[in-house]
Amino acid sequence: MTDPTQYGLGRRVQFDPRSRAFPVRALLHADLPLVTKRWYLPSAEPVLNQGAAGSCVGHGITNDLRYTPRPILPLDTTFAVERIYWPAQQVDPWAGGAYPGARPFYEGTSVLAGMQVAKALGVYAEFRWAFNEADLALAVGYIGPAVIGVSWYSPGMTKPDDDFTLHVTGEMVGGHCVCVVGINMRRNAYLITNSWSDQWSNRGKAWISRADMDRLLHEDGEAAIPVDRT
Repeated sequence: MTDPTQYGLGRRVQFDPRSRAFPVRALLHADLPLVTKRWYLPSAEPVLNQGAAGSCVGHGITNDLRYTPRPILPLDTTFAVERIYWPAQQVDPWAGGAYPGARPFYEGTSVLAGMQVAKALGVYAEFRWAFNEADLALAVGYIGPAVIGVSWYSPGMTKPDDDFTLHVTGEMVGGHCVCVVGINMRRNAYLITNSWSDQWSNRGKAWISRADMDRLLHEDGEAAIPVDRT
């Protein structure tokens, strides 16, 4: 199996206080129960691979677009990099980027910049934020996948265990963006899809406990939920 530590990270932290005005919780009934839900990618679609590039935000958003409830197909790494990642670097707060002609060169961008680009591109009419794990659980259960940006730890998150579960253990090695595509109440865990090829974990997917997700969201984590996919 390919060593997953060779793959890129690249999520940078950017918080805009105005995002507080757009909570996903406002769209969810107060008495909704938590439910098990899994959103699917058509079986013929390949697992994305960002390689060593820091384009995880572009890939995380592209994975969201590829999954139900309203999948946009086919989308690939070229779309993730050239239509989401590079444009996001041009609107984020950091000078330069990885796009052609960028100076200085750097890898990575923020989830906020990526979501803004996706909205400007017309693939999202609106997106909202889950500001805690409980709201993320409801959003994934009732609305759709979520694009999350979190701290990434190695080896616990680079090498899932035999049950394809990630653990927030080891050294924090950077920030990463992935797509949450399900929640299972029996396992008390979320299902994520990554962009590190089909050789990582269970064909690119892994589980992370609700407790670990709660910790990550409290460590400058963020969760964007498209609520109106055009």
